[in-house]
Amino acid sequence: MRKLMIALLLLAALLVPTVMAVPTFMNVSTGTSQAASLTLTANCTGSNRVGVVNVMLDDGPADKTVTGVTWGGTAMTSLANVVHTGGSPRVQVFNLTNPPSGSQSVVITLAQTNKILAGAVCFTEAGAITNLTSAEGTSTTASVTVPSTTNHLVSDTVAVYAPTLTIGAGQTERYNLEMGGAGATGHRAGGSTEAGATSVTMSWTLSASEKWVIIGYGTSFSPSAVNAAPGVTLQFPANATNATTSSYNFTWTATDDTNTTLNCNLTINGVTNISGISVTNNTPANRTVSGFTDATHAWNVTCTDGTNVNTSQTRNFKVDTKGPALNNRTENPASGVGYSGGRIYNFTINVTDASNAVNNVTLVFDNVTYVATKNGFRYNVTLTD
Repeated sequence: MRKLMIALLLLAALLVPTVMAVPTFMNVSTGTSQAASLTLTANCTGSNRVGVVNVMLDDGPADKTVTGVTWGGTAMTSLANVVHTGGSPRVQVFNLTNPPSGSQSVVITLAQTNKILAGAVCFTEAGAITNLTSAEGTSTTASVTVPSTTNHLVSDTVAVYAPTLTIGAGQTERYNLEMGGAGATGHRAGGSTEAGATSVTMSWTLSASEKWVIIGYGTSFSPSAVNAAPGVTLQFPANATNATTSSYNFTWTATDDTNTTLNCNLTINGVTNISGISVTNNTPANRTVSGFTDATHAWNVTCTDGTNVNTSQTRNFKVDTKGPALNNRTENPASGVGYSGGRIYNFTINVTDASNAVNNVTLVFDNVTYVATKNGFRYNVTLTD
């Protein structure tokens, strides 16, 4: 009987599934240039890191491609190099497992000068880059379908010959910029992510039928990340948001490697404002809070999967519902005195605001607008008729 019980316990242990963490997009550092090199500053922290550098080139010839990329001085591996059959544009992808943690220089070297846009992407709780899939064409839609699975994260990077670029439904835009910098080409490049499924189609809409190249790939979970704490990403309001409303709608997304639902608390100014919020894994959640006073406030979100707890970054937002105060107005000559030609008229007023600096003060006199001169809190306008 004892042998049978031991055998059953061993069998039960073998049947317990291994729980893997969902890979998480942490951040992206982007840059554009028209040169033979480009340096970005990436900041990748956390466990089980994977760094990916997506490079989009306006000119596609082989003698203008990327010859090497380093992250914190460590050489990255080339994963893909795809050019449009028409000769341009070109997209190249490089990766590095566990790049050096913290703020690091990402140096991209080209064979010669080209118009370039690059994004250095940081993933955490990530394993391998899988299922690289590319497509190219000439149309108003750039798309690629990437084989994937749940608990994976699908990413894409696209280069297009069109002045505007619109992301497809279900994707989260990570960057959308002009190759070479503002006004350099009129051509754009973008990147996005979407949760994994059996297959995921990544798409972008071009403002005109033009050439495009797109590469999609999956990021697998890390085998070493078991039962990790949930990730909490704040979405709205952005840090340092300034609004004239006393009501805010707070939006965030919690992700977890094991649970389909999580429990979250919304904290305002260091005090729990709403507790016990049930949210769906990897799905935006939101709550509206009203009655804020005019001031700068702070918010964050804490979520638990029942075992582990994690708190998001803290963001600040400002409430400013009152306009500037106008006091101590003086006129010289005084109001009511007859005006005459050639005479000098001086208008002075104190202008203060409880929340923000005053940008400008204007005086409208006889349907003509005059900009006042600032002197401390006092603003002055002098007119000569």
